[in-house]
Amino acid sequence: MQAQAVKKTQTKTTGRKTVAKVAAKTVATKDDKLAAADYYPPLGDEGEFRWIDKNLLLIDDRAQRTLIREDIVKEIKNNLRWDCFQVMTVLERKSGKLLVAEGQHRKLGVTDRDDITVVPCLVFKSKGLKHEAEVFNAINSKKTRSSPRPFDTLKVDVVREDPIALQVNEVMQWMGAVIVRQGKTTNDEGKRSFSAVTRLSALLKQGNVDLKLLKGVCEQLKQITEPTAYISDELWNGLYVMAVQTNGRSLSAYWTKRFSEIGAETLRLAAIREVGNMGRSRGSGGIWAFGMGKRADQNVQKMKKLNVALLAA
Repeated sequence: MQAQAVKKTQTKTTGRKTVAKVAAKTVATKDDKLAAADYYPPLGDEGEFRWIDKNLLLIDDRAQRTLIREDIVKEIKNNLRWDCFQVMTVLERKSGKLLVAEGQHRKLGVTDRDDITVVPCLVFKSKGLKHEAEVFNAINSKKTRSSPRPFDTLKVDVVREDPIALQVNEVMQWMGAVIVRQGKTTNDEGKRSFSAVTRLSALLKQGNVDLKLLKGVCEQLKQITEPTAYISDELWNGLYVMAVQTNGRSLSAYWTKRFSEIGAETLRLAAIREVGNMGRSRGSGGIWAFGMGKRADQNVQKMKKLNVALLAA
């Protein structure tokens, strides 16, 4: 390994004398650091691609998952396409037996398909049961595999023209917001941020959403929040429930002004309070906030005091 010697000079003054201490310090260059990290375990068997008779593929429960997801098996069976099937990982024992290391659900999914006799596999030599278990664990480890979240899949769903994803995308345009990962409250586009994709998608999937009211809520949100605000789950859902319960009256210019004076954060906290104390579904606190504001204008101040009290609690 090459190294670059760096001299570091330290000076110390004692009366009229200056004593210089020179210390050599070895600092690794960027290339040296890369060379030091250039060690990986042996790649091992490269494997052999084969189309294999599905009936020859075996599953050893000792080196496989215990729980079988019947819904996944059914989905594979009913909607199998080769371009989405992926190559199965198979380990071949000395006896010639072929064990599925990765693809158990796919193996079960094709079992009852009479039109499918062979499946694509990448076959490796098995070094024994321990090796088979290690391969299964390495492939299915959380370090090497992650399930996509709604944030990750939305743009893909929009491209493939999934109707719910297209509606979610349209709602974001109404709201002037972009979707961010759960836990984030800002984005790089200088727009409002929204992360409750799962709840919004579930609402749209029900098929009984009043899109006119939902669009009105989005317009209201644009008026009562800052252009770069984070739109919380409680806030947008509470306003939507409120609009439904009041047949759209809460979307009037008067109440939009009142909500703006009350403040989006107060409305959000009111929704949280309703969930915690009243045991109602999330978002119904918006109705509680609406009722509080409706009694009299002085309740604006009461709501602001409530905001302070809730924050201090």
